[in-house]
Amino acid sequence: MHKQVTTSTPIATPTAAFHNDTIAAIDNVNKLMRREAGNPQIGNNNDGTVLIKNDSGSDAAALAALGISGPIVLPADNEMSFTTRIAVKCVSLITSHVMGKFVVLAEPIKNGKIGRAWISGTCPAKIYVDSADHDFADITDGILKTCENGTCQILWQEPGTGANKYALLRFCGNGLPIGTANYQTLSWDHTEQKWKADWVRSHW
Repeated sequence: MHKQVTTSTPIATPTAAFHNDTIAAIDNVNKLMRREAGNPQIGNNNDGTVLIKNDSGSDAAALAALGISGPIVLPADNEMSFTTRIAVKCVSLITSHVMGKFVVLAEPIKNGKIGRAWISGTCPAKIYVDSADHDFADITDGILKTCENGTCQILWQEPGTGANKYALLRFCGNGLPIGTANYQTLSWDHTEQKWKADWVRSHW
């Protein structure tokens, strides 16, 4: 832990660790300033991305999904930051992250670091394809997986089934599965923990 000094404090030659820490801190600040200057939408959700902190305990790859655990800055700590910039802490996926409580990383983010992730709109992702006939994706069994109804509509996915398949996803705006001519009425299945089409309405 480095201590601040005053103008009258005698200063010895900085250690290599002190010098490297200082250079790293300056580089990080400059990097963030250049990033936001080049794209003022970052962190403001205009392009569907927000700033996230990776609290999962391990490094996360681009296009992977992480679950939202809460805001980085609480309103009690800094109301202005909370209300003007969406920034969330993210952890490894669990069942409760179903119904849109997750993000898709726009870049690799090391554990404990901050980066960009999609929280809305359309984005590329890597998903587990359970069936090529599924039109949606959501959190199932702790992974982003295809399903009959979910919070992300699959616009395209690469052929085949299994893990780490590339896909283009569109987050549903209201957090509920998108309706179609056959799926206008939805009900929550507590046993399967997912939204399902109402049988009577879908078979009129």
